[in-house]
Amino acid sequence: MRRVQVVWVGIRGEVDKLNQLQQHLESNLARLGFTPESRPFTPHLTLARLRNRASLDERQSFGQLIATTRFETTYTIEVDTISLMRSQLTREGAIYSRLSSVGL
Repeated sequence: MRRVQVVWVGIRGEVDKLNQLQQHLESNLARLGFTPESRPFTPHLTLARLRNRASLDERQSFGQLIATTRFETTYTIEVDTISLMRSQLTREGAIYSRLSSVGL
């Protein structure tokens, strides 16, 4: 918590369909020339990303805030659309563009 860069929460529960979807997308995107991810798939939601210019004090303060915040551990999330997003990291922050969406 001293050098926080990214804050995310893991997803548990009935993730079998999500894992199958990820594998299906990975194999189809590889056919289109996208390099497959070498890291194992970890279902998660990214909540925050600190910019490179955040000071060590700011990172530590943010880490302390996270460590002392109580989070609910049980939520049900219904997903009705999947979007393929492009993420461009710039000095001003990430720029996200939707490339495609499909309803479920």
